[in-house]
Amino acid sequence: MLALSAERLEHNLRLMETYAARHGLAFAPHGKTSMAPQLFQRQLEHGAWGITLAVPHQVRVARAFGIQRIFLANELVDAAALRWIAAELDADPGFRFLCYVDSVRGVELMDAALGEAGASRPVDVVVELAAGEGARTGARTEEACAAVADAVAGARGLRLAGVAGYEGEVPRADPERVRAWLRRLVSLAADFDKAGRFAGLDEIVLSAGGSAWFDAVADVFAEVPELSSPY
Repeated sequence: MLALSAERLEHNLRLMETYAARHGLAFAPHGKTSMAPQLFQRQLEHGAWGITLAVPHQVRVARAFGIQRIFLANELVDAAALRWIAAELDADPGFRFLCYVDSVRGVELMDAALGEAGASRPVDVVVELAAGEGARTGARTEEACAAVADAVAGARGLRLAGVAGYEGEVPRADPERVRAWLRRLVSLAADFDKAGRFAGLDEIVLSAGGSAWFDAVADVFAEVPELSSPY
């Protein structure tokens, strides 16, 4: 059993709300640890952009409690889960769902499953840039990211919404290495935008985050050049 202090919880909620606003960040807290819908709601009331989750069954729980904006911080290639996501998107125009893509093959599998499901709304995806050669996931180079983005452009069931990554995977992480990788991520977003890959979007998603280096994320994201749409 886990007991929370109501006073400390309220303090932390207000602190993250203030921090995100001060740095111009949209905060999407990762809910996989608590999986507490009441906490999701409190975070949204304190300005959270949406809720980040790790696996499809967590998305089902969040949807059961009415969460309208969900970021799945993984590539989703399970056909059954994609059928369910397609049905949720088709049934609720206000539902926003995003997930990672990090390989051409992953894009192919997603598009095939969505096609078989008869999805009418495309699934928004962000290309994941790996944080290094030893990183757990992500396309390893900018060239590989561009190949994934090309595959998304050719997929009927997907729409490229931005780029993302997890700086907690940077090998031998220190402030200099983490900031260097974050600048690569920012440059990737800017290059994609200049190439017209985000044409037609109302919002470009540039995502990084974790509890270890959120201050570095705030510092480097303050350097993002002007993009063609809000981000």
